[in-house]
Amino acid sequence: MKPVQHSFGRLLAGAVLLLATACSSSGSVHHRISSQLDLGVDAARRGYWQEALLRFENANAIDPHNPHVLNNLAVAYEAVGRYDTARATYEAGLAVAPGDRNLTRNYARFKDFAASNLKKAKPKDDAGTAKEGAGDAKKNS
Repeated sequence: MKPVQHSFGRLLAGAVLLLATACSSSGSVHHRISSQLDLGVDAARRGYWQEALLRFENANAIDPHNPHVLNNLAVAYEAVGRYDTARATYEAGLAVAPGDRNLTRNYARFKDFAASNLKKAKPKDDAGTAKEGAGDAKKNS
């Protein structure tokens, strides 16, 4: 029969190994996120927004609650014209980190842009003129 201390030693060694693996795994996760963000930012600076979006989506798949990732992802969605997804991503980021300055600033800019540029066009009649009252939804507040 094995001594109790020997079993305890094995248990302790296993726990240390598990902890070391978790720490290195955590570092690896951080490195993978950082790598994807760096590649995405580089692509965005060069105007390759589809590539940037892919990289930011990869980073988001690794850590979907990272406000820095969500901010970059929202900006990329905005840049490729996926405005509804951009809005939802900004809101998700702000739910995770309500005080994040970059998210707050970029979302405010997005809302200003959306308010002035993404209005629904009024339907036109057969003569090509806008129908009176069409598209003028009333907002109850």
